Amino acid sequence: MNNAIRNIADDTTRAFAEACYDQNSISDLMGEPNEYSDGIDCKQWGITLDQHREALAAALNDLLHDWVLEYAEGCESNGVDPRGAIAEKFNVMSDYVNVDDEGDVYAGRWLTNEQLADFVEWYERTYN
Repeated sequence: MNNAIRNIADDTTRAFAEACYDQNSISDLMGEPNEYSDGIDCKQWGITLDQHREALAAALNDLLHDWVLEYAEGCESNGVDPRGAIAEKFNVMSDYVNVDDEGDVYAGRWLTNEQLADFVEWYERTYN
């Protein structure tokens, strides 16, 4: 687990974020908000809608960055440069791609979580 969940101050919100991280996929957390299920989660966990949003954002952040780290590690263990697919997707030279120790990706610019999610989706469609 990356750092976003660990940085949540409220214990209940952090516990909810950990549950979201453990029980959901990236695509689950990228989906449109569902007011009905969000309200049920808030009631069951005793959190506000703002805490709910904070937890989901942290869980998504950590899932994305952990996926990137696992992707890079898997590429390297198979003798493949992990920068290649990132460079291909974002149309930059691989020399301009970097994956840091936190799973942040630089591809001519630091990628947002939305761009990372787009990369994950594209990669899984293209290479799996």
